[in-house]
Amino acid sequence: MADSPAAKQARYRARLRGELPPAVPLLCSCGQGRSGRYGLLCRDCWRKTDAGRAWNRERIARYRASRKTPAQTPPVNS
Repeated sequence: MADSPAAKQARYRARLRGELPPAVPLLCSCGQGRSGRYGLLCRDCWRKTDAGRAWNRERIARYRASRKTPAQTPPVNS
């Protein structure tokens, strides 16, 4: 759960006083921010890995397969 604004402010002031070490940004080797969802990589770098490419191929295959199936149309009453 996220910290309250008061807790964030207290932590910030403690860092200014030197009681806490500086905050370490979560950065990928390319310099972009990362969330931790893809380990030590950002989303863009993860998509360049073998696992990311396989995920993208599967995603596009699912999309193309859904586009090839004919749409369900109600019967026309003549």
